[in-house]
Amino acid sequence: MGFINWSVAFAVGVPEIDEQHKQLFDLINRLHDEVNNSNGKESINSALIELRDYVKFHFAAEEKTMVSFGYSEYSKHRELHRAFYKKVEDYKDRFDKGEKDFLPELVNFLKDWLINHIAQSDIKLGTHLKAKGRSL
Repeated sequence: MGFINWSVAFAVGVPEIDEQHKQLFDLINRLHDEVNNSNGKESINSALIELRDYVKFHFAAEEKTMVSFGYSEYSKHRELHRAFYKKVEDYKDRFDKGEKDFLPELVNFLKDWLINHIAQSDIKLGTHLKAKGRSL
């Protein structure tokens, strides 16, 4: 069992978004495992970079879809993405400076943010996209 587990409760009903969310769950689990197994700086750094880069990809894809389908909450949703990405970048900068004591805080933040973001924002986006014919 992972640190954060995907379930159908997190499905927004748009396959490509759901698959990307599953990948985010996997990447958070990988980072959690690297931190909890006290793996070295290189492996933790690799997990952080992979997560950061995938978050950037996912947010860009999701935002492009929002624009394409006229999502009225696009600006608000994009700001949530930007604030999250900045926080991830801030954590990465701290790690690059040699700090490591915050890593348990980071994985908990990632888990909580993703779960809450899907439940509060992405589910609404999925409802909008399905109403516009963007689902299966």
